[in-house]
Amino acid sequence: ILCKIFNWDKKKGIATIFLHIQIDGNYKHGRKNMFLDNYSWAKYTLETIRKLKNINWIIKEHPHEHYCNTKFKFSSLVKNLEKKYDHIRWYPENFSPASLIKFTDVAITSHGTAGVEYPSFGIPSVIAEKSRYTGLGFTLEPKNRIEYKNLLKRAHQINKLNKQKTEKAKIYLFIRNILVRNKLSMVPPFDPSRKIDENYFWYQSIQCLKKFNINNDQFIKMFKNQLQLKQR
Repeated sequence: ILCKIFNWDKKKGIATIFLHIQIDGNYKHGRKNMFLDNYSWAKYTLETIRKLKNINWIIKEHPHEHYCNTKFKFSSLVKNLEKKYDHIRWYPENFSPASLIKFTDVAITSHGTAGVEYPSFGIPSVIAEKSRYTGLGFTLEPKNRIEYKNLLKRAHQINKLNKQKTEKAKIYLFIRNILVRNKLSMVPPFDPSRKIDENYFWYQSIQCLKKFNINNDQFIKMFKNQLQLKQR
C-alpha cells in the first residue's frame, strides 16, 4: 500500500525512523554515547539518509509529540526533504501506527521502545544510544557515529532476525510489561501518551488516596528492598 501511495519500487525495502520527543530527558539510561540530545540524533540521521537510496525511508513522529507541542517540528524539515528526495516520506497521520509492522524491514531509533517491539516480530532494529534493553542480544548497537552511519548505509542488507533473537525480544517484553508490573495504590491507571480528562484523573486520585494503606503497598515494599540492596 505504501509503495503505491509513495510511488516506490516494491523491490526496495523500507526503513522506519522512530523520532523521539524533543523535550524528553537526555540521560534516561545513563550518559549519551554519540549525540547530545534527541534533536541532534534525529537531525544527523535525517541528513545522513538523504543520499541513501538503496532503501526507502519512513519518518514516524512520536505519539507524545502532539501533546507536548514542542516549538520545533521535524515534520516541517521532513516535508522539505520530501520535495527533494523521493525515497524519504513522513508517515501519514491517518494511518494506524500498528500497520507499520507490515511495511517496516528495519527499525531505527535512538533508544525507544521500537528498538525492542520490532525485533519481537523478527524485524531488526538499530539503536544509537543506551536503552533499557541494551546488550540483550536482539539489537544492532553501533559504538560510534562511524559505525552508526555505516549501518544506515547498509540498511538494505540487514537480514530479518533469527528465531532465537526474536524470542529474546519477546521474553524481555513479557518480563517488563507483564511479569514485573505492579499497580501503584496512590495513582489511577492512565496512558501518558494520550490526552486525559484531568478532572476525572484527579477525582480518581483522591479516591485512591482514601483507600491507600502504606503498610500494604507493594511499590513501597519493593522500593525499600531496592534501597537496602543498593540497586540502581
